[in-house]
Amino acid sequence: MIRIDSWMEASQMISKMILQIHDQLVFDVWLPELESMIRLVRKGMEWPVSFDGVERVFPIEIELGPSLGELEKQNGKSQV
Repeated sequence: MIRIDSWMEASQMISKMILQIHDQLVFDVWLPELESMIRLVRKGMEWPVSFDGVERVFPIEIELGPSLGELEKQNGKSQV
């Protein structure tokens, strides 16, 4: 989460991370930055973790919508 926020700031993005709910991050994304934000969040969250000498990557789910109540899961690429 901290890494993503730092990357967003370094890239001077207009989009903002606005909320963390347990293991979820909520962003207010400026539409022209949508694809960049998806790549950045995947890069920041889907990194290898080692358990008992076995390296694993835990995939994340990305949901998009105009509000929290209207989110829809995305399959790899955005469909906006």
